[in-house]
Amino acid sequence: MVDAPYSRTAADREQLRALAAREPISGLLSRMELLYIVYPVEAFQRALNHLNPRLYSERLRIRRVSEGRLRHEHKRFVLFVFYGRESIPAFTQTVIDAIARRGLNLVISTNAKITAGLREALLEKSCLLIERADLGRDFGGYKDGISIIEKRFGVPDRLILLND
Repeated sequence: MVDAPYSRTAADREQLRALAAREPISGLLSRMELLYIVYPVEAFQRALNHLNPRLYSERLRIRRVSEGRLRHEHKRFVLFVFYGRESIPAFTQTVIDAIARRGLNLVISTNAKITAGLREALLEKSCLLIERADLGRDFGGYKDGISIIEKRFGVPDRLILLND
């Protein structure tokens, strides 16, 4: 039962008892929803993805790799997996600005189809922008980002992985 130290009236206590009595039912419904709806849909999507040739080929997963305007000569990189379509949220912009102040090479990997305006804004603060198919979620972005960093710049001295 929910502990409510401030409930002093009988009506409040009765309402809390009613809520506590419904908890097992709502918990059962949410577990059934997971078991019979969410998990089967997820399993079906994963099975379809195994048939997708982009899953097995970096060349097919990568839509575009663009050179950014902020490149440092050292081999310290931040690989930032970002998912935004039209703009950069304020908290993400704060992180990007902090990386620029530290003088680290920022590589942005995105699974989203971004607008031209957002592409320009990201290229302004990064050394590389990787646009990839929306496949593999964040770990796919890390995998492709690390691979491209190593191909273009060699093995980095330091690599920091970030997620928005």
